[in-house]
Amino acid sequence: MMLCQGHSCCQSFTATHVIVSVLLIFLVILLPTHAVDLKKTTGNGPGTTKGIKEIILGRCYDYTTLMKPVLKNVNCENVWNTFKSSFANKIPCKVMPSDYYNFLDLTKTGIATGKSVFWSGINKLAHDYTKVSPEYVTMEDTLSGYLVNNLVWCGRTNGGDGINYERCPAYDDCADSPIKSFWFAASKYFVDAASGPVTVMLSGSADKAFRKDSVFRLLELPVLASKAMPPPINIWVADNIEGPDKESCGKGTVAELEEYLKNKKIKYTCTDNPRAMILLQCAAHPNNSKCKDFYRINP
Repeated sequence: MMLCQGHSCCQSFTATHVIVSVLLIFLVILLPTHAVDLKKTTGNGPGTTKGIKEIILGRCYDYTTLMKPVLKNVNCENVWNTFKSSFANKIPCKVMPSDYYNFLDLTKTGIATGKSVFWSGINKLAHDYTKVSPEYVTMEDTLSGYLVNNLVWCGRTNGGDGINYERCPAYDDCADSPIKSFWFAASKYFVDAASGPVTVMLSGSADKAFRKDSVFRLLELPVLASKAMPPPINIWVADNIEGPDKESCGKGTVAELEEYLKNKKIKYTCTDNPRAMILLQCAAHPNNSKCKDFYRINP
């Protein structure tokens, strides 16, 4: 049986095959690109922390009931709903710092004068210090920071509860990742609340204590310096008890920080290995030779 009779029929049949072939080639080229673009918008990190609502509600009740009863009137359900609205049903790489302003307004935490602590590269030791001296406060010790610290979250635009539990951008996967935007917004609120002398804790065992890509250098320090009356800054440079000793006052990137403060006419002090930081580490490593030497010199 003839499938095509006549010249015009065969031409139409051939033209149809050409169009289909072109479309197939287009799809083969487009789909991998689309997959790459999708990966760019959803990121390479793990998905939203399972049970994030329950975790945040639990932390909220713990903080406002036991840790800071002065905040007992905070509505934790409202806090969760406001936080969720900051990122849910949004493209993961297009969450702006301003999206968190309502949440941060709702969770503002008062900080006593002279008790704000900034840190870079020294996470554990800084928070060990605020645990034993709870009048001092880091960003992570405020209500907003405490609620989301070490959690992962991002949204999705294709249904469900608007939260992506499969894949989210890591901190640096995109300029406006949900987690990066939150910490930048929260840090600004934290700096704005700081008054009186502030403490800055840096790692003397890091290659660069005053890193160019740190939140402290990029955001917190410039905002502190821009205040009408910039607060005095007490710099603490602490080495790991087991070393190495790479940075110290007047040297390396710490010297860069000091020069910046001098140029801005901001009063500051700089202390290498403050006694409090040594004691904290020696409590965990009592048999370390440096601790034995320290106790012998400082009975």
